[in-house]
Amino acid sequence: MSTMVTARRGRALCCLALLVAFATNALAQGYPAKPVRIVSPFPPGGSADVLGRAVADKLQEVWKQPVLVESRPGGNTIIAANHVAQAPADGYTLLLPIDFTLALAKALFAKLPYDPDQAFAPITMLATQPLLFFGNPNKLPARNLRELVTYAKANPGKLNIGLGAIVSQLFYEALKAEAGISAEVINYRGSQPTTAALVAGDVNFSSDGLVSYLPFIKEGRIIPLAVSSKTRMQHLPQAPTVGEQGYPQLEMVTWFALAAPARTPKDVIDKVNGSVATVLAMPDVRARMAEIALTVGASTPEEMQATIKAFSDRWTPVVKRVGLKLD
Repeated sequence: MSTMVTARRGRALCCLALLVAFATNALAQGYPAKPVRIVSPFPPGGSADVLGRAVADKLQEVWKQPVLVESRPGGNTIIAANHVAQAPADGYTLLLPIDFTLALAKALFAKLPYDPDQAFAPITMLATQPLLFFGNPNKLPARNLRELVTYAKANPGKLNIGLGAIVSQLFYEALKAEAGISAEVINYRGSQPTTAALVAGDVNFSSDGLVSYLPFIKEGRIIPLAVSSKTRMQHLPQAPTVGEQGYPQLEMVTWFALAAPARTPKDVIDKVNGSVATVLAMPDVRARMAEIALTVGASTPEEMQATIKAFSDRWTPVVKRVGLKLD
C-alpha cells in the first residue's frame, strides 16, 4: 500500500512539474501581452533616461506592445528599486539600475527594505560610460585635475562639489583619498539639477556623466577637468584622463543594466534578454548612444551577475574605507 501511495505521489509531482513548465513556457510565448514598464531611478534628462527611452522605443517596435519608461527618482535609487522588488514577477515591471543599485547598496545602507542579492534577477547589461570632473570656469581657477588639486590644497575649505549620484560621490571620495583634498559635498537628485547648479555657479565643480553637460561645454560655460576612462573620449578629446594626470587609481567605468523581480520565469528573462540584444545591436541606437558617450552592449544574465560581483569587489572596500553611509 505504501509503495502504491508513493508511486501515486510521484506521478502527481511529475504532472505538477510538467504543468508548471508548460505554463511558464506559455507565459514566455505570449509575452508581452500588455504594456511593459521600465522603472528608472533617475529624473528625466540624464543618461539613464535617454538610454531607457531609446531602448523602450525600439522594444515597442519589436514586441508590438507599449513599453513605458517611468521615472521614480529619490532615495539614491532605493525608491525605484523597492518598487520593482515588490512588483509581480511576470516581466511587466523592469528596473533600469545603475551599478551601485545592485552592487553596493548593502555597503552603503545599514537597512534596506529588500535584499539586493535576492530581490532581483539580472537580465542584461545595457551600456557603460566613464565619469568626469567638471568645473565652472567662473568659479574655479583650474582647467584640469592637476590644477584643481593644487588649488584645493592651497585654499582649504573654499571649494564645494555637486554630486547627483552615489557613483559620482565614490569617484570624488577616491580623489579625496588619493590627492588629500576636500570639498563641501552638495547632493542633488540626478544629473539635470547638478548640471544646473554648476552652470549657475552654485558649486565650483562636479562629478557626473557627460550627457547633460555637453551643450554647456560647447558653449564654454563648463570645462571638463578629467575623464575616468583609460583613454580619452572620442567626443571630448580635450579632456585628459585621470591616468594622464597621475591618478590611475581613479579609473572607473560605470554601467546601466536591466533587471526583473526575482522569481521572474527564466523563459521571460531570456526573451527580454534576446530582444534587448537585438535593440542594442541596431546601428541607429548605437550611434545615438555614442553621441552621449554611452557604449551600448548586451550581456547574458550570468555575465551581468559576474559584472555586479566584480564592481562590488572593487568598490565596497572604498565605501568602507571612507565610511560612506547613506542612512
